[in-house]
Amino acid sequence: MFTTMEQDLKNGDIDEIIRLHTLGGNNSKNAMDMASRHGHLDIVKFLHSIGKHCTMHAMNWALENKHFHILKHFYFLKTKNVYRRRINKS
Repeated sequence: MFTTMEQDLKNGDIDEIIRLHTLGGNNSKNAMDMASRHGHLDIVKFLHSIGKHCTMHAMNWALENKHFHILKHFYFLKTKNVYRRRINKS
């Protein structure tokens, strides 16, 4: 049985995810994995904005389910962070 947050992640209900987060609701430790598994890029972006990070499971789920837009986003974030570190070292 899914928790409310997990069900909303599965269904892609971004408004409910934001509402639950604002209320300090259940913050599933598998949130990024579930959003990636179901191809919900808007939720992936929101989770990243609140400090959640990509996991190997999230990448594997996105790949297995052919959610290439999710993988592209993760790649963009990784590339952006690599360049940011290089600039900071300069």
